Amino acid sequence: MFTPCPYPGTKYHADLKAAGRILSDDLNRYDYGSPLVSPLQMTSTQMMDGFEDVYSKFFSLGAIARRMLPPRAATISRPPPTPTRT
Repeated sequence: MFTPCPYPGTKYHADLKAAGRILSDDLNRYDYGSPLVSPLQMTSTQMMDGFEDVYSKFFSLGAIARRMLPPRAATISRPPPTPTRT
């Protein structure tokens, strides 16, 4: 999970630069966790809030355990025994 990272010299960078959507040309910020582009239909703050929410849920202890541990055996529900007539 990474934020968009438009490296200089790529078509992606050229397209975003032409559209005026590059927020920083500082290569020290090209770390896949900083807002580098202005997203469409949301602010960069909204993008980062969403990124941090997904990141924290994905890497939570519970989520890691669910990915690492085998699933629990399903409990089989059996109907109650039918009374017999004598």
